[in-house]
Amino acid sequence: EVLTDVAVYLPPETTSIVTLSEDEILQIVQRIRDAIFAYNMTQPRINQFVAEIRALENHPDQGRILRRLAQVLPEGPEAFPERVYKEIVRLRWDTAVETL
Repeated sequence: EVLTDVAVYLPPETTSIVTLSEDEILQIVQRIRDAIFAYNMTQPRINQFVAEIRALENHPDQGRILRRLAQVLPEGPEAFPERVYKEIVRLRWDTAVETL
């Protein structure tokens, strides 16, 4: 009886991390790409890219989304793949610091 009363206050025994399927990742990447290329000029595209990257902060699948985004975004004056790879490196450093 006491154990059942106390069990309500204990954290769940197992916490499962839900990861997105590959199709869901591709949908997110396509949405980001469409949002970026809704603009015709370089600077608005870069601004939208920065906004989309900020929106991904702390997403559990941020790394997977960034890797796929680096493959999908084209080269050009905006240098999107290079910018995505820089973001991946920053994410790796942030993750490494958190694990210390």
